[in-house]
Amino acid sequence: LAIASSWAADVNVDTSAFRNSILSESKMVSDMTYEASDGVDYGIWQELGNGRMAAKPSLTQAVEFWRAKFLNAFSELFK
Repeated sequence: LAIASSWAADVNVDTSAFRNSILSESKMVSDMTYEASDGVDYGIWQELGNGRMAAKPSLTQAVEFWRAKFLNAFSELFK
């Protein structure tokens, strides 16, 4: 949930459709799996870019931000 919230907060868009779809489409899919996704068909092109526009990554940045915190929490948990 934290990654999806960070992703939505940092997404670079002209309208709120992309940002709002991130939180509404993201959900728990099992006891240990949370799926963060968007509900627009252009989200992948925002993240990766294409021949006509540069990438504006936001999911990658959110994952990297939370990765260190996640790893630190687990290393403390399993000392």
